[in-house]
Amino acid sequence: MLNENAQKWVAALRSGEFHQDKAQLQTANGYCCLGVACEVYQREVGGLEIRRPSWEEGVSYNDEFSSLPDVVKVWLGLQYADGDFTTSDSDNQTLAYLNDSGTSFDQIADIIESCPLELFL
Repeated sequence: MLNENAQKWVAALRSGEFHQDKAQLQTANGYCCLGVACEVYQREVGGLEIRRPSWEEGVSYNDEFSSLPDVVKVWLGLQYADGDFTTSDSDNQTLAYLNDSGTSFDQIADIIESCPLELFL
């Protein structure tokens, strides 16, 4: 079972509000699945330092461009900042890698819901 904050993240991934992009938390074109988590945190809690040095460099949240800031990772209850987990086939994966390799937000939401013991503390 997912905690309340993780449920909000999953709902945001499925909402259609966020355009998916890759390689960085947020770019001019959209968000990584982890960037969506940062936006959910910012709306719910606030306090992240958000900087946009240039759209080519992307957006940083607490000086992180591609991994979750610790405060967001803890708020979600994730074990690792890139969403590392091991599949039933003993393959190591990360949500960041899946996002960047073309896995849709809906599919990532399904993975989050189906692997809570692997992803969350």
